[in-house]
Amino acid sequence: STLISSENLNFLIDAGSGVTQRLSECSILPSEIDFILITHLHSDHIVDLYQLFISGWHTGRDIPFKIYGPKGIKKYFETILEAYKQELNLRKDWEARPNMDGLTYEIFEIDTKSLIYINDIEITPIEVNHLPVEPAFGYKITINKTKTFVYSGDTSYSKNLEDASNNV
Repeated sequence: STLISSENLNFLIDAGSGVTQRLSECSILPSEIDFILITHLHSDHIVDLYQLFISGWHTGRDIPFKIYGPKGIKKYFETILEAYKQELNLRKDWEARPNMDGLTYEIFEIDTKSLIYINDIEITPIEVNHLPVEPAFGYKITINKTKTFVYSGDTSYSKNLEDASNNV
């Protein structure tokens, strides 16, 4: 996982194993993560999505948990929720958390035509070569129209990534 922080937002690229512990080491609560970008659907990039979801609720998230990722991410996340349904229901019944809003979620399945605008951040998915996984994305991210960087994700040589990285 990679944490990106701007003046207005915190977001993650991927949700690998141990991400909530790493956030804790940086004194960032899971509830302070505004959204997550997923590069592709390999387990080492998505294994802790449920942990971020539940930990964000535990630490006071009162807005939907937001995920942007390739086709299939919605089915994956909802399958994980189904697997943890009994455990989650016990938490809801017994933990008396101050809100249930933090247990809502929004999942956006994106492709290379998707442009994501959130506050002062513009995100463009870049299809990269991580065969046999298709699609796999890198991201071109511009913050406040002044700072731009490209995140590759897992890839071998990718002309799309090279082109997106020009003048960055």
